[in-house]
Amino acid sequence: MRNVNQSFGLCNGTRLIITRLGERVLEGEIVAGSNEGQRVCIPRIVLNSSGCKLL
Repeated sequence: MRNVNQSFGLCNGTRLIITRLGERVLEGEIVAGSNEGQRVCIPRIVLNSSGCKLL
Protein backbone atom coordinates (compact mmCIF):
# COMPACT_ATOMS: atom_id res chain seq x y z
CA MET A 1 0.00 0.00 0.00
CA ARG A 2 1.15 3.51 -0.71
CA ASN A 3 1.06 6.26 1.90
CA VAL A 4 -2.57 7.15 1.17
CA ASN A 5 -3.43 8.99 4.40
CA GLN A 6 -0.95 8.74 7.26
CA SER A 7 -3.16 10.55 9.77
CA PHE A 8 -5.74 7.72 9.44
CA GLY A 9 -3.06 5.03 9.57
CA LEU A 10 -3.18 4.27 5.83
CA CYS A 11 0.51 3.96 5.05
CA ASN A 12 3.05 1.36 3.95
CA GLY A 13 2.69 -1.80 6.02
CA THR A 14 -0.89 -1.18 7.21
CA ARG A 15 -2.82 -4.45 7.40
CA LEU A 16 -6.47 -4.42 6.38
CA ILE A 17 -9.29 -6.88 6.01
CA ILE A 18 -11.19 -5.84 2.89
CA THR A 19 -14.90 -5.87 3.71
CA ARG A 20 -16.34 -4.49 0.47
CA LEU A 21 -15.17 -4.15 -3.12
CA GLY A 22 -16.76 -1.34 -5.06
CA GLU A 23 -16.17 -0.18 -8.62
CA ARG A 24 -14.13 2.81 -7.48
CA VAL A 25 -13.47 2.19 -3.79
CA LEU A 26 -12.27 -0.49 -1.37
CA GLU A 27 -13.70 -0.59 2.13
CA GLY A 28 -11.67 -2.25 4.83
CA GLU A 29 -10.99 -2.55 8.52
CA ILE A 30 -7.55 -1.91 9.98
CA VAL A 31 -6.44 -5.00 11.92
CA ALA A 32 -3.20 -3.83 13.57
CA GLY A 33 -1.62 -0.73 15.09
CA SER A 34 -3.02 2.30 16.87
CA ASN A 35 -5.99 2.56 14.46
CA GLU A 36 -7.06 -1.06 14.89
CA GLY A 37 -10.79 -1.59 14.31
CA GLN A 38 -11.23 1.61 12.31
CA ARG A 39 -13.13 1.28 9.02
CA VAL A 40 -11.58 3.06 6.06
CA CYS A 41 -12.34 3.67 2.39
CA ILE A 42 -9.57 3.69 -0.19
CA PRO A 43 -10.30 5.28 -3.57
CA ARG A 44 -9.24 3.67 -6.81
CA ILE A 45 -5.69 4.64 -7.75
CA VAL A 46 -4.87 4.43 -11.45
CA LEU A 47 -1.30 3.37 -12.17
CA ASN A 48 0.29 4.08 -15.54
CA SER A 49 3.53 2.63 -16.82
CA SER A 50 5.14 4.57 -19.63
CA GLY A 51 8.30 2.60 -20.27
CA CYS A 52 7.55 -1.06 -19.54
CA LYS A 53 5.55 -3.70 -21.37
CA LEU A 54 3.92 -6.11 -18.94
CA LEU A 55 3.10 -8.90 -21.40
